[in-house]
Amino acid sequence: MAKKKLGPGKCVHCLKDVEERNFDHVFPESWYPDSTPPDLEKWQIPSCIPCNSDYGRLEQDFLLKIGLCLDPFDPASKSIVEKTLRSLKSSAARNPRDARHRLGKGRKILTEALQGGQIPDHGIFPGLGNRRANVNEEPVAVLVPAESFQRITEKIVRGIYYIEDGIFIEPPYEIEFYALPENDIAPWKDALDRFGSVYAREPGIMVRRAVAHEDGISSLFEITFWKQFKTYASVSLSGEGQQEGPMSNDRPAKDEKPDEEHLAWAIDQRAEVQHTLRALYGFVRHHPPPSLDLDPKYLLDHLIGAAFSLWRAVFLADTFRDDIRIHQSQEAFLLKVITDNAITFADDKANRHWTVEYYLENAKFRLASAIAYADHHKGTRLTERLMPFLRLRGMRGAELTRYEWESAHYALRKLFKVIAPDTDLEAKSPTLPKPEGLDAFLHR
Repeated sequence: MAKKKLGPGKCVHCLKDVEERNFDHVFPESWYPDSTPPDLEKWQIPSCIPCNSDYGRLEQDFLLKIGLCLDPFDPASKSIVEKTLRSLKSSAARNPRDARHRLGKGRKILTEALQGGQIPDHGIFPGLGNRRANVNEEPVAVLVPAESFQRITEKIVRGIYYIEDGIFIEPPYEIEFYALPENDIAPWKDALDRFGSVYAREPGIMVRRAVAHEDGISSLFEITFWKQFKTYASVSLSGEGQQEGPMSNDRPAKDEKPDEEHLAWAIDQRAEVQHTLRALYGFVRHHPPPSLDLDPKYLLDHLIGAAFSLWRAVFLADTFRDDIRIHQSQEAFLLKVITDNAITFADDKANRHWTVEYYLENAKFRLASAIAYADHHKGTRLTERLMPFLRLRGMRGAELTRYEWESAHYALRKLFKVIAPDTDLEAKSPTLPKPEGLDAFLHR
């Protein structure tokens, strides 16, 4: 049956504007098991003719190989295995030419397959391990290109974005593919369990997606095929997001150069917060306890704590924060505390996805407490003026984290003027340009 033509428009896959398109099934029509409900609506997306044809060939080859690796007894995959085996039988051919073609496909798979001791102990796709009913049989491994898993996953991710959000995945956003063993999926599972939505066309496919609340676009994906195996993907901004993948250990490559723009910012702001600490030191030195009443003392405690936290945070701000990275840093940080009973700045730096947030949130919590106290006891009415500067949580890129830091430091210097009106410290509002989409990050 000919595919319905759509006319001119953009292709979901290659993003080109073309004169002619047709519908492409996100999950190929031939991949739906016989146990699929007959009235199930099957996902379709607009594709250019070349992309649709290219994916058709890829999907046919992928199913031929994967179908030999699925559980032949599971209802979700039983008919897929049967269909795959039937496609290789010459007795099921329509004509002699088709019979020769089927035999050729079978020979090619057998020629490429690995047997017994040829099979390495690595490189087996998670969930597609040993299927032998008889342990005495010699194992056989079918070779499936890693690129095939990746391209199939990317197609499904693009399809979900188009169907659910009506958008194309275009730069600066990009898709990263992951094949994760069972012991590496905990952070993904936690995020998807807490924030994920389910898009299912079962028993063939189930997709879980967790969307980042910061921009409403960046997402984590878990895709389950025939209840047998899973692939994972992330969609995030390129640049920093590309350098630090969702499951990376955040160790820079040996030839990775520091971000000079960030270093310049960090050096300047460390100098600024040092001036703030110097002013606080001068105030403490010239106001011993007998001369300091309760109000300035309470405010001073919070200002010193906030200043120290900002001093500590300034060289941790070059980080791309999201829930997965924060979770990994928390786990590594706790393990370090438990095993070494000590934490150095190097440990802070290694786990900065969480530690920068710890120091920034500690500073903002102390400043918020000081603002509330000053308004209540000294009638300063600072809440309306300063609290908006403390509502930002700089997830995602380093630019937002730097903006968050400068906002907190501005509030700190404004509060210092409450107890030291004659200070020469200038309260500088954030000097960075307001990051695009900042309003979405303000938690009121």
